[in-house]
Amino acid sequence: MKSASAALLLAATSVHGGDVSAPVRIAAPFVAETHWAAVMAYPRPGSLHGVANLNLTDRFISANGLLLDDQGLMLQPTLMVNAPLVADPTRVLGSATLSLGGWASWDSHEGGAVPANWREVDLFVGLTVAIERHWIFTAFHTTYLSQTDSYPTASDLALGINCDDGEWLGAAALHPFVELKLQTEGSTTLPYGDAAVDEGCMFRAGLVPQRQWGRFKFELPVYFTLVSDGYYHASDAIRRGGYQGGPVSGYGWRPAPGGVGFLSAALKLSAPLDWLSGSAVCTSAYAAVQTYHLVNDGLLDTNQALGATAGRRDDLVQFHCGLNVAF
Repeated sequence: MKSASAALLLAATSVHGGDVSAPVRIAAPFVAETHWAAVMAYPRPGSLHGVANLNLTDRFISANGLLLDDQGLMLQPTLMVNAPLVADPTRVLGSATLSLGGWASWDSHEGGAVPANWREVDLFVGLTVAIERHWIFTAFHTTYLSQTDSYPTASDLALGINCDDGEWLGAAALHPFVELKLQTEGSTTLPYGDAAVDEGCMFRAGLVPQRQWGRFKFELPVYFTLVSDGYYHASDAIRRGGYQGGPVSGYGWRPAPGGVGFLSAALKLSAPLDWLSGSAVCTSAYAAVQTYHLVNDGLLDTNQALGATAGRRDDLVQFHCGLNVAF
């Protein structure tokens, strides 16, 4: 719940050989998971820059693996504005960038507790720091707002480390990343009465290998998640009889055990659009398919209660396409 679906984004920008305008090689696979948006660069000192993304998907799957909707189409725009605080690739602290922005989800059909097309708006603020050009540290705080009153406002803090190993491994670069998401207010995984655990956390680690073929770029992000006890919410009644409609709070929810949450792999193809680009704007188009294998019983119980799809499914497939504009 409450987070952008794991849509795929172009890699962020980086600097090689001290050239502040050089192309990018930092992996940033998740477009609306704000802490992975394209904030990394060595921009000219004092210059504002930003990223706008328009993602179209057939399912609303949160960064936590929650299947919130799979009917119709979802349009999910992201806008991020970045203000460089430090921009000197010759220093150990190569850059520090302050980011502000938001993400939203518009569904082609109305839904939620108070039915509407606009389902969710996320607002975020973050800091991205590059050390020796290869190590990128991110800290993003996100607040999740339900436009349909389907859940209380909640927030979390995401701390990430992304390694640009392209200079060391060349074409064999894997671009590893790790991330820790800490709930700071409420539950970001649909709280049900006393089952809500405000202090839950999720750890994620993975790789984003990339290959360039002419004008086309291929990326294959793969990752797994580990969650703390109570991060998800389990219901034996849901598991035995399925969700029959009505309030989900009456199914004896309890904190679910921790462990592996889910695994994911994706394939993304992107290409620049020269006719929509210029000296100050770079536009690209992308298409992607992402798979999820859900492991945690609490996650499966919650998805079953949400009723977005029939039955109890531990394997999901999601498709994406969209435009990404860096300016």
